[in-house]
Amino acid sequence: MAADAKQKVANFLTDLILYTSVVVKQELGTDQNKAEETGRKLADVLRQNYGGANVYVPKGTSLDAELRNNAIFQDFRGNNHAELARKYGCTEQHVYNVIRVITEAIRKSKQGSLFNDDEA
Repeated sequence: MAADAKQKVANFLTDLILYTSVVVKQELGTDQNKAEETGRKLADVLRQNYGGANVYVPKGTSLDAELRNNAIFQDFRGNNHAELARKYGCTEQHVYNVIRVITEAIRKSKQGSLFNDDEA
């Protein structure tokens, strides 16, 4: 492996440890040493399980949208479409669509079909 590639790998693992320790310290309130130890352990687990593999890390925009849509649905009170559109930075039409799609999915999961969908 070229020296430049080795440096990039080292930088990635160092960043992983750093970012993990920052999040652990902020979210769990642990001391700095414990947070850094957790970051090192996570980096070790990833190295052991994915070492040598080409791993693609997606930006996660579809996950972000799904989480936002779930939050919109959770905050929905029946008449606050405009408020939710402002809060979540989307249009009122999007809020209406989110409520409709999630409500329909919930209904379908609770109510079986009268027909066998596999037969056509």
